[in-house]
Amino acid sequence: MLVDLFSDPSLVLTFNLVLLPVLLYIGSVVTMETSWRISQYNWMKSQPSIRAEVISKAYNYVQGHSYGYFQNIQSGQVVSKIKGIVDGYNNMWFAVHHRVTCCLLKVLICFISFGFIRLELLYFVITWCCVFIPVVYLTSSKIYKLSNQTSESKHKAIAMVADNITNIFTIFAFSAKNRESAKLNKHLTQDMEFKDRLQIKYEILQTVIGSILYCVMLFSLFLFMVKLRIDGKISTGDFVFTMSFAWFFVEQIWNLFFNITEFIRNLGDFKSSFSILQAKQDVIDKVDAKQLVI
Repeated sequence: MLVDLFSDPSLVLTFNLVLLPVLLYIGSVVTMETSWRISQYNWMKSQPSIRAEVISKAYNYVQGHSYGYFQNIQSGQVVSKIKGIVDGYNNMWFAVHHRVTCCLLKVLICFISFGFIRLELLYFVITWCCVFIPVVYLTSSKIYKLSNQTSESKHKAIAMVADNITNIFTIFAFSAKNRESAKLNKHLTQDMEFKDRLQIKYEILQTVIGSILYCVMLFSLFLFMVKLRIDGKISTGDFVFTMSFAWFFVEQIWNLFFNITEFIRNLGDFKSSFSILQAKQDVIDKVDAKQLVI
């Protein structure tokens, strides 16, 4: 709007002519910043108590398992998964609150802006998103499964280290350092490293596919804008604004692509850790249980 006003020599510019676009710009900035600060305040106020409660409830649930349960699982694996629950919650919340939601809002603003310029432009962008989203979903679902498997392998490796440290004097007494190290290295190289590399392979594949779609989307958008300008459906100001704004829009789509991938990876890690709370409890105290006095 401002470019069209400034480039029209027949208009006598006054403050009233530029008042609407200026107010729209100021209003959008104030709205985004206010919403973000309110959300940030609520996050800072609520998260410490939630994290403490997560640890407390996870520990209390684990205490409800029988003696036989702890005989069949490494204590280090239990500790690793409780830590993984807290880390997984933090990572998932950070990804959703600070990254995915933020990018989604920016993409939504881009949709509204394109709609104001020309509905055909909005339909064109939505069509591209309909192509982009299924591709991301298919690749992300595979990464989710691999992330879950990799996390399980990492928990087992940490459990082996934790148990060896706990029993370090026994290992010293029986001169079993080399044996335990070989056992750990075998798991790291044959299981955890293999799964980790496979996950990275699919992440690289997803990145290559995303790069191709990124370039094709930007080139096709440029050609579509040229056609609209030749047909006289948009002004020069619309063309300049859209092509400048297109870089921002495509960048947000690209960021959203990576943030969703990271969220899926964190979700797989969290599910792997959360499995310890899905095991059925064997020892549950009665509601009216009396306190043992020693």
